[in-house]
Amino acid sequence: MSENEQNMKSLFDIKNIVFNNEILIRDAGQFLWDNPETAYNEFQGSSMLSATYAANGFKVVRGAGGFPTSFIAEWKSGDSGPSIGLFSDFDALPGLSTVKKGAPGHGCNHNQYAARALGTAVSMKQIMEKFQLDGRIVVFGAPAEESGGSKQYFVRQGLMQGIDVFIGLHPVGHVSGVMFNKHLASAARQYIFTGQTAHAALAPDKGRNALSALEFFNTGVHFLRGQLPDGIRINHVITAGGVVSNMIPDNCAAEYSIRAGELPVLEDLVRKIDIIAKAAADALDCSVKTNDLGTLANSIPNYVFAKVAHQNAKIAGTAVYSDAEQDNAVEKGYPKGYITEISPLPETPSQIFGSTDEGDVSWTAPWVRISIPSSPQGVPAHTKDQVYFSGLACGYKGTMQTVLTACLTIYDLLTNPDLINEAKAEHDSFLQGKVYQSAASAYPDPALFPALPGCSVDENGRIHLNLDQWPIFSDLENVPIRVKIGTDILGESYLGSVRTIDIPVSQATNDKSAVYEIQFSDGAIWNTIGYVKKNAGN
Repeated sequence: MSENEQNMKSLFDIKNIVFNNEILIRDAGQFLWDNPETAYNEFQGSSMLSATYAANGFKVVRGAGGFPTSFIAEWKSGDSGPSIGLFSDFDALPGLSTVKKGAPGHGCNHNQYAARALGTAVSMKQIMEKFQLDGRIVVFGAPAEESGGSKQYFVRQGLMQGIDVFIGLHPVGHVSGVMFNKHLASAARQYIFTGQTAHAALAPDKGRNALSALEFFNTGVHFLRGQLPDGIRINHVITAGGVVSNMIPDNCAAEYSIRAGELPVLEDLVRKIDIIAKAAADALDCSVKTNDLGTLANSIPNYVFAKVAHQNAKIAGTAVYSDAEQDNAVEKGYPKGYITEISPLPETPSQIFGSTDEGDVSWTAPWVRISIPSSPQGVPAHTKDQVYFSGLACGYKGTMQTVLTACLTIYDLLTNPDLINEAKAEHDSFLQGKVYQSAASAYPDPALFPALPGCSVDENGRIHLNLDQWPIFSDLENVPIRVKIGTDILGESYLGSVRTIDIPVSQATNDKSAVYEIQFSDGAIWNTIGYVKKNAGN
């Protein structure tokens, strides 16, 4: 058999394996679309994905990185070969449901993203078994992408060490093939101003107006904009502005999204905005607390890696949509319809003004994003139209072609190690003189997470756990359990087959807002089950 014939047979076999997993892929994406969950609350999605990976032979670690709904799924063949990292976003956005008013919806195609990651991982396991290829496939189930991200915490904790290359599979409608873009670094920050309430008419001198401090802060940031270079983005919303107009507000808050081209510029910008916040609080005799909701690095595209993926996108081809499917896109207000050919690969990456927690990952190893569209051109992200198209059956045509492209790319990397070496050489060359160093914490803020159902703290400081009320980890048993605040371990116990346990807490804290972290050990690492506030009642 000639080399060309062998390549054609390999392509035929890989395509068959991928499309034999189509039902698995569609079912996973549809489950997530039918059960959308917002950031930090992805209990059903995490449970389903974890169970599906485990059922397909992957070793699954849950609760990694301080996120109860995270997972890391790994499959390995042999003792050599490269390690390939994949991502799986699966959170939805609030209020975007097209089915139930006020419910969440997948306005950023994360149901399709998770389905693509699952299909790629399971298909590659089968491909590696068929072709007897050594290597490792690792899927990082990353919660809360829409609310500050989680992958950057995985990077800072070292959970992504040892991966040779990373592949992102985020669906978009404007590119078919490789998304060769540079993303901005970003910081999501919360500013909480505290003052003193009083009657606004009868005793205004007795109050300290937190809303006035917040407004003064926003005005200060507005004036800062005039002194900033091009490419900066600063957006905010007021999340708490008082209750009634005849009471001086004593607690007000805003959330800011701050973006810049690179981390050092971003960190200096954040420093300036923090100074304005403190100055505004001081000026109105209030105080301000600042919370980091997620700081992300700018992304580093890799041209060598992108060329490999682009070539395989041309081999796989784009999705083929029927006239009726294209007409439906037009009727919905998108006259360009679905892209019908693979997009050209530019020699230099374009700058886009969005951000991604994949940016931090791209500093650790070569990274590429592959996407064959699941929605028409022009559909804006984070809208109900995006939710609509992400749930259509024809959207999985793009997902299947994406999985095929990713599998062909990984097959090339496994069979030709020089490709990885060339991509790493480009990556190392770019990093000369540059250091990935974020001033943000290595662990997420416990205050971001919902209280753990079935968990309470009594007056003596004992923590009571009732596993029957947990939305996740309901199958957990015969493992050590411990309680932490920060790095301090406050109590330990052992969970047997009984579904309720009490954990005595040895160290008291006077902070009524303190948040306990509940962890379990799988024998190798401590993973997070959930969080509970100190003042949680019975």
